[in-house]
Amino acid sequence: MKWHQELAQRGGLGLVVLLMASAVSCDHWADLSSVSVSFQRNQVAAICGHYNICVWDLRTGKLNRRISLENKQFSAIAFSPNGRILAAGHPDASISLLDPGTGAKVRKIEVPAKYTWVFTIVFSPDGSKLAAAGQGWPLRIWDVNTGAVEKELQPAPSTATFALAFSPDGTTIASGSDDGLIRLFSVDSGKLRSTLQPHRGMIRAVAFSADGRLLASGSEGSSVDVWDLNSGARLSELQTGSVVPTALAFSQDSSVVLSAGADRVRVWRWSQGSQLMSLQGGGVGLLDSPDGKYLISGGTDSVVRLWDVQTGREIRHFSCYRAVWPWT
Repeated sequence: MKWHQELAQRGGLGLVVLLMASAVSCDHWADLSSVSVSFQRNQVAAICGHYNICVWDLRTGKLNRRISLENKQFSAIAFSPNGRILAAGHPDASISLLDPGTGAKVRKIEVPAKYTWVFTIVFSPDGSKLAAAGQGWPLRIWDVNTGAVEKELQPAPSTATFALAFSPDGTTIASGSDDGLIRLFSVDSGKLRSTLQPHRGMIRAVAFSADGRLLASGSEGSSVDVWDLNSGARLSELQTGSVVPTALAFSQDSSVVLSAGADRVRVWRWSQGSQLMSLQGGGVGLLDSPDGKYLISGGTDSVVRLWDVQTGREIRHFSCYRAVWPWT
């Protein structure tokens, strides 16, 4: 059975985005380094090089807008759940809330000048809160409507935080840092609930299952771990060889975990420790539509591709190079 047929039979993987900014070079003006998608508004966005965010129409492949902010660099992006806001993090640790349709800045969120880099940024499930973290600064949660800081999560890791994820009910936020720890915080109180520690390596990705009972983590020890959040027990450790997993997602029924890294995406039956399939090429990102019919992948060739899951055929693609350099 071909990979796309098996994936289709599994009923889709839910709305998930797997981002692997560390797997691509940012040394060129059009290299793809971060991707976010809104199926609700039929748009996909990518950081193309340091200074551009390109927003395309999913249905037509048309470039709707190229956003730049006075030579300001971008380091991470995320669509709000309704797709009306595109949050963009910057190396100076500030965050811009943008209208993806017009490119206008809706609001700027400031972080103290002593902090640098926004490595990861994520909206709460209801879209009312925005969380971000970076190099050596406390995890913060802001009110999206006002831009005010709601919580500064303590104890704050003194090192870099590369991964954040809200639980599906929005009550817990998980962080992964380069000290090798996974921290679970209460969103309401800002207090640390628990800590998980994989065997080795900094944490590059975290993801909750749809029911919020499980957490997957990816570390530079080249493993994907699945945790029971009720007991804190590690249920599975999946070895990814030399490929560092920098993005993760669960299937809707929580039986399958996807891990992305370097040049491939792996699909695991985590309870059995078995790899169901490995998708070659690209691997910068993978997204499944809510109905499970479409996949989006981003590649080290700076191209985002939309695939038909049933046939495995490419429907269309979105090129960073063509968007930034239209005459090429």
